[in-house]
Amino acid sequence: MAKRKKQQTKQRFASAYEQYQKIALDEARCVPWPQLMQFVEESLRWEVFVLWIRAVANAAKGVPPVVEQELETRIPGFLARVREELESADEVGERAWNLVGAWIDTHVLLQPKMEGWLNAVNFYSSRTMTCMKAWAHWERMSDEWKANPPERWPSYERWQNDVAAVAQLPNPAGEPQRILDAMLSVPPAEWERMLFAYRDVVIFAVWMELTLDLEGPQSPIVARALAEQYPGFAFGGGDLPSTDAVRELHAWVIGNVVCPQSDEVMGALTWHIKHHPEYYAIREYAIECHDLWSSEYPTHPPAFREWRNKADQYQCGAVRPV
Repeated sequence: MAKRKKQQTKQRFASAYEQYQKIALDEARCVPWPQLMQFVEESLRWEVFVLWIRAVANAAKGVPPVVEQELETRIPGFLARVREELESADEVGERAWNLVGAWIDTHVLLQPKMEGWLNAVNFYSSRTMTCMKAWAHWERMSDEWKANPPERWPSYERWQNDVAAVAQLPNPAGEPQRILDAMLSVPPAEWERMLFAYRDVVIFAVWMELTLDLEGPQSPIVARALAEQYPGFAFGGGDLPSTDAVRELHAWVIGNVVCPQSDEVMGALTWHIKHHPEYYAIREYAIECHDLWSSEYPTHPPAFREWRNKADQYQCGAVRPV
């Protein structure tokens, strides 16, 4: 009986998450991905900040001077307005976390809240490694400080550095831990180089397949773009179907440009690409282009950079495919 209840709970949770994901992805279609990502990054900065407040205030059973000063710098007058409410709270950190979080929603994230895409911001924020590391550090410090509070509370700057240095997530057997292990196996600059290179070929491949479907395997636009973007690449032979051509380019770029040190690193790169709003936006835009071009051949099929610029501006129903 207990096992059945646990199974039902897991199923309900999975169903609720699927529904939330659908809502968030629908909202994401309403805003260009660079604008969405701007708010995701801002949301993450504040997430790290409020978790620091929550951990320190809970352990200190109050708001110590280091938190007061940082709050006053970032939100002048806020602490004075909520001090009485905090002093009467059973758990000061929890109350401060909720109050600052509400302020963030109505000030920092006001635009997505008013325009109806706040769920998209929260969804993509929660899928980042930064968010996972921040929550892992908060959980670890909260547990540690319950038994052994520090003589001196860490500054927010120290907290940020400690979050960035997190190497162990709560579930050592989970996928996020495997991704983090792979990231940490290469120098940060090399990781960023590989991620940038892989992101480029993923986007290029979407455009390339779309254009080859439109113009055929001898597309001059594709030939020029390949020569510019990936000099040294050549197809193995013959006129390939678009999917095979993309597969061949993809393999060549991974082996000659991205150059991941292991399958684990390659898997981590793929994970990051697929957790980013750009990936979904590019695919949505490509589907819209394909549907339009199937019935209305473009006078001037777009070159890659032109198409990518349009894709970056894409929002459902607002940007007509080039």
